[in-house]
Amino acid sequence: MPADKVFPLRFNMKLIARLQDEIAPTVFTPRAVYDGRKNLFAPRELPLGDTGTKEVRRVNRHVFSFAI
Repeated sequence: MPADKVFPLRFNMKLIARLQDEIAPTVFTPRAVYDGRKNLFAPRELPLGDTGTKEVRRVNRHVFSFAI
C-alpha cells in the first residue's frame, strides 16, 4: 500500500478506535485523540520503546505497525 494513500475519514476513525480499544489497549491507555487524518495526540508518551515503533500481531494474521 502506498504511503500517500488517503482513506475516508470514517475508516480512519474506526481503525484508530479499534487499535486503541481492541488491538493495543495497553499502549493507548489513557486513550489518544485522533484528528482523522494523520495526527494522534496522547496525554503521555506512548510506550513504543527505543525505536519509536510497535508491531502488534493478531490471531487472525493481521499485523499492525505504528510509529511516532
